Amino acid sequence: MPETHAPTPLHYYCKILLHNEVLLFYSEKGLEVQGLLTYNSKEFCGGEVRPYRLYLELKEIEQRTCAGGAPQTNSGFGEHFNRTGLDAFFREEAVRSKLYESVEILQRDLDECLYYHNRERPYRGYMNMGRRHIERIEEYLQNARKQD
Repeated sequence: MPETHAPTPLHYYCKILLHNEVLLFYSEKGLEVQGLLTYNSKEFCGGEVRPYRLYLELKEIEQRTCAGGAPQTNSGFGEHFNRTGLDAFFREEAVRSKLYESVEILQRDLDECLYYHNRERPYRGYMNMGRRHIERIEEYLQNARKQD
């Protein structure tokens, strides 16, 4: 009989992503993460997520919350990213027609898609004006250094 495992909570994966990717990226840019916006759902604010909240406390990161599915509370960035991820990766014909032999291969393809999303794809939104996300970060850093 195959061994079954309880599903791993979402906050566990978020903590790994935060530690391995997000904080490392900002650290390499010389930026300190002081606050983190999460949904006020049980995945991030419930009693079972004490390890996630403890991790934020240890890193001295303030947890701010907003209502899920309410773009007016987070400028719509979370909803936009989720929609882009769905459209660019999971709904693309190439991905839907591809048979993945392992989760690792799926993860590799998703990582490549996110890299393109953040570093190569230009955005036409009013705040980006045709620039890529990474260009906006670099522009912010240049302006902040000029002010120092």
